[in-house]
Amino acid sequence: MSGERPSSISFICDFAPGFSGAIHHDTGVGGTEALVVVLAETLAARGITVTVATPIDHERCDRSVRYQPLSAFRPREAAVTVLVKRWSSAATEAGPVRVFLATDVHVPDAESLTQCIRWSTRSLALSPFMRDRLAEEVLAPGMGVLPPPIALEDYAGAGASRDRVLLYCSVPDRGLYYLKDLLPAIRRRVPDATRPARASAQERPDRSTHRARRAGGP
Repeated sequence: MSGERPSSISFICDFAPGFSGAIHHDTGVGGTEALVVVLAETLAARGITVTVATPIDHERCDRSVRYQPLSAFRPREAAVTVLVKRWSSAATEAGPVRVFLATDVHVPDAESLTQCIRWSTRSLALSPFMRDRLAEEVLAPGMGVLPPPIALEDYAGAGASRDRVLLYCSVPDRGLYYLKDLLPAIRRRVPDATRPARASAQERPDRSTHRARRAGGP
């Protein structure tokens, strides 16, 4: 990619559930979806035409970003196409500037990840740790790092005081099963901390895998 600002950028987000900027701001979305919304809105604010292709039923526009059903998406119309997280057949017709944005340290399908990297002219991970972890599974020559953006306006109402909060980050091994096992020891160390935690169905490891790991298996 050159140093010139592209006129248009499209994000391909071919994973459920579909999302939009309105959903992100009103009720919340997952981490990858929130990342795309913040990136898209920041780019749109700089005068770039931004389209997000996602599994939704109807096209809509939120904060100058167009959210479009995957079935209606035309990637060749964008100066830059960004494939997010996983492979999509919608990416096959992308233009010459193609970016793959990896958003997960887990590699459930190494073949699909390799396809994404080979498709791209530039691949990016969200941290050096993620890049190194992916490189252990697949060839990822020249993969760069794009740190996740933070929308500072989301924290404009935060006060100066801070409570003790225990944050649970669900990587590199996802699932609340692990937190459940460790929680008694954690609570003894930080008995007065609030402990928010979140997990979706996709984040919960198979119970047999969990039992094997507890028993010392792989």
